[in-house]
Amino acid sequence: MNNLIIRPFRHTIFNLYRGKLLFISLIFLASVVFGFIVQSYDKPLPFEASGIVWWKYLFQNLKQSVIVILIGTATYGIGNIILLALNGMVVGVGLELTIQNGRADTIITAFLPHAVFEIPAILLACICPYIIWGIIKESIRQHRIQTHLIKSQLMPVLLAIIVFLVVAAVLEDIFSL
Repeated sequence: MNNLIIRPFRHTIFNLYRGKLLFISLIFLASVVFGFIVQSYDKPLPFEASGIVWWKYLFQNLKQSVIVILIGTATYGIGNIILLALNGMVVGVGLELTIQNGRADTIITAFLPHAVFEIPAILLACICPYIIWGIIKESIRQHRIQTHLIKSQLMPVLLAIIVFLVVAAVLEDIFSL
């Protein structure tokens, strides 16, 4: 059963969209660095405990992922790159604020545990518009809806996004500041 989900996901998604995954990963990394540098020239803001429960984190992140997928699909990937860059800048600013407030240790104890799952989910959400457009193009070319592509390309990515975001939300609730 596991092989049915992992095999098409690994072979199809990472091989077909390797260049786009690398590109969006570099955009995200560059925007994190940019946000970090910009905040380093600004005064630190004080931290406040959020007190948010895990399912609110989950719904916020799911909502963000749906928005990224919809805007990216509507703009053929331009909108999701802009949202990805903004999200990366927020991460960079947050990391720098953590350091400015003398709490660099919380990057490892609070940020990293959930970011390990949340960042891949964000990157996968940014790939979804390209997958959707690939399915649309192939459906037009074949003159019928390509359900096998939906099952083998889109559904595993959406499932992975949901699983990653559930784990990230629970970890964010456990390890939050």
